[in-house]
Amino acid sequence: MKLILLLISISISFSTQINPERIRKSKSEYLIHTRRGEKLVYMTLLTREIDHVRFNNRDCLRIVQIYEKTDGADYDTCYVDITTLKPVAYRALVYGHQRETFDFKNGRMSGRVFWPDSIDTQFDDPLPDATYNSVMSLEILQALDFESQSSYRFDMFNPGKGGIFAFEYQLTGEKTVEFNGVRINCLIIDGKSFFNDKERTAGTYYLEKGTGRLVKHIYPFPNNAGLYTKTRIL
Repeated sequence: MKLILLLISISISFSTQINPERIRKSKSEYLIHTRRGEKLVYMTLLTREIDHVRFNNRDCLRIVQIYEKTDGADYDTCYVDITTLKPVAYRALVYGHQRETFDFKNGRMSGRVFWPDSIDTQFDDPLPDATYNSVMSLEILQALDFESQSSYRFDMFNPGKGGIFAFEYQLTGEKTVEFNGVRINCLIIDGKSFFNDKERTAGTYYLEKGTGRLVKHIYPFPNNAGLYTKTRIL
């Protein structure tokens, strides 16, 4: 009986963390500035669209991303179970030269990469795809209500022998920032990521107060190799 009550408690706690109004159909654009020291290495325009769809008989969050770079564009689509936040499928067209298709089941990622010279590489991997991690961490972050709860942690999935990948977010303060001449009142969020409990930074996020929309994301690369700033175009 105690176990049943505990499971119910966990389920309620988890389900109330996500605000479905913040992950309804939307479209946003970001400019990504990658720097090493004071030098601007390159800029990328990221367009992201989010909506709810039925996929493989599941109610899913579909996230479509387009990265426009100087040498081409990447097209990513992630399908995520809206109830469990577990990945269902991942599709990508990388630089227009290769296609990737992955499906997730029982903590494993399996799929294929199709190269332009017709080489077909098949994968069956216990580790989740890195692109999925970065996509979902941002979308989940923007769906959280930091004005009623100051910290959250998500164990994104348990990929069996590979271990557990998790994200942790902590509200650290508020700040008004100016972007394109508009002053925006932001919540400052400190992010951490964990793999098998090994901690690393996930950067600092500025979320618009009231809406949760990402205004700025600053991420320092390891070993002082540089940093990038992801700025939302409002």
